[in-house]
Amino acid sequence: MAPVQGDKPVPKLEVGASLRLLPDSEHAKGIVPEGGLVIKRFPFNVGRKSRDPLTRNDLSIADEKPYTVSRDHFAFDCRQGEILVRDRGSYLGLQVNGEHIGGDRENGAIALEAGENLIVLGNNESAYRFKVEIEAPVAG
Repeated sequence: MAPVQGDKPVPKLEVGASLRLLPDSEHAKGIVPEGGLVIKRFPFNVGRKSRDPLTRNDLSIADEKPYTVSRDHFAFDCRQGEILVRDRGSYLGLQVNGEHIGGDRENGAIALEAGENLIVLGNNESAYRFKVEIEAPVAG
């Protein structure tokens, strides 16, 4: 697993905690409901919709050429109580709270911060923009 970037304190995930994935662009509203998608199981894989039987995504995103979303783009994961966003080998990578991970970058994972987080798939102009909120009991 790639090293985790960042030196900010991160919340520890307790049993029963969850994430809420919310749209942060008009385009993202067609992918997740406006009230959000609650994620309680980790890892939670996200990628482009594909007929490839080896692609295993919990959330599949329809995308068209030129592709922004890779078939195996990223995952929400939990390691030692930290909540991570981990690139799964995407071509363009993604931005988490302004930090670019994956793609051709050395760093492939980053811990989420307490409160609201912003995830952008691909570059700054991407229409695939989401907010992530940690929802449930969080230990200090």
